[in-house]
Order: sequence, then C-alpha cells, then structure tokens
Amino acid sequence: MSEAITVDNAHAAASQQILDAYSGADKERVTHPELEAATAKVQAELDRRAEAVRADRSLNDTQRHDALEAHWEAASATQRELWKAYGQLVDQNVADAEEKLFYTPSNERDSTRAAYQLVRSDTFGFDTGDMEGLSHAREELERLWDRARRTGDRALKQAVGHAALERGIAGIRDEYLASDKDAAMHFQKYTVARIRQDDWKSGTNRSLSAMAGYTSLAKPPELYGSPEIHAG
Repeated sequence: MSEAITVDNAHAAASQQILDAYSGADKERVTHPELEAATAKVQAELDRRAEAVRADRSLNDTQRHDALEAHWEAASATQRELWKAYGQLVDQNVADAEEKLFYTPSNERDSTRAAYQLVRSDTFGFDTGDMEGLSHAREELERLWDRARRTGDRALKQAVGHAALERGIAGIRDEYLASDKDAAMHFQKYTVARIRQDDWKSGTNRSLSAMAGYTSLAKPPELYGSPEIHAG
C-alpha cells in the first residue's frame, strides 16, 4: 500500500494539474465550499436574530445595542470553532485522498510490495542527491515502466506509477494516470485537496478570503465602532 511510497514531492510536480482541476472563476480564487456554506448559515442566523432585536419595541437603545453585541459575540465564537474544525477537515481530506490514491487491494499487496522493493532497489539513485545518481535512477524507472507495460505486470506498473507520482517524473506519471482511470480520479481529488490545504495554511490567503466576506461574518451595522471579531 502507501507504506512504501509517499507523495511529499508530488504536489509541486503536479502544480499545473492542480490548476486544471479548477475551472473559470475558481482559477482566480481557491474555494473552500464547506466553510463558505457554513459561514453563510451562521451569517443568516445572525441576521435573523439582529432583525428580531431591531423589531423588539420593548428595548431601549442601550438594551438593543447589548442584545446585538451578544448575538455578534455568539456568532463570532461559532465562527472561530468553524475555522478550527475546517483546518482539521482540510488536513483529513488530504490524508484520505492520499490513502485512496495509493490504495492496493488486499489480494494484490504481496505482489505489489515485492514490486515496490524492486523499484526502490533499482532507483536508489534518487536518494543520493547527485546528478549522476538521479539520472541513472530516472533511466531505471523508465526501464521498469517499459517492462511493466510490455509484460502487463500490474503490480510493477502500479509501483512504478506511484514512484513517478512521488518523484514528479511527469512523463511516466502522466502515462500511468492515463492508463488508470481510478488513479487519475484519485490524483485529481488529491491535488484539489492539497491546494486547498496549502491555501488554508497561508495566513495571507486566509485573511484575504475573510476580508472578501467568503469565510467571515458581517457585523450588524449598529455595532460599527466596536472591535471587529474575525475567526482565525
């Protein structure tokens, strides 16, 4: 399974495919649909409660301000919890997508494990750090890929494909994904999950998203002048 190979390097190598996973306006802004939908619900409830306070003729100005302030603080506390939970969600989404990308059925794990060992042994030059070692390792990976294709060795094909994903070997990676629709689907889901994670962990991008109103709350206008409360 994924015990033999990780995808720490695949993200950088797949940057263009990550962008291709988005369309139209989404290429201008990375979206966080779960958080944005949850934020909209919190905002709607805050607006509903604020309207109820405004309509309550039994309240004087001070009481009305205090009631709006209480609702605002409660909504902001909820939003902070949403941000915290969402941070955990984007991490889990990446982990889940990676697991599915490298999933191997139980009845194929022995043969795949042996293929992983062969690939690691023949491409040890990737870990040497010198150009000669890297070049030789790449040649060996291409040789193993050709062998897997010629012989129809499914386990070797998967092991080489996973190594290409990890190492960012675009040619083999793309051929592997083109030959396996499930792997291509899981790779796209992984790249989307990873770019959302990266975007979320960027304090600048997160702040811009909040400032644009996608993941932050609008304070009742009566409270302008009170300290702003944003999640994060």
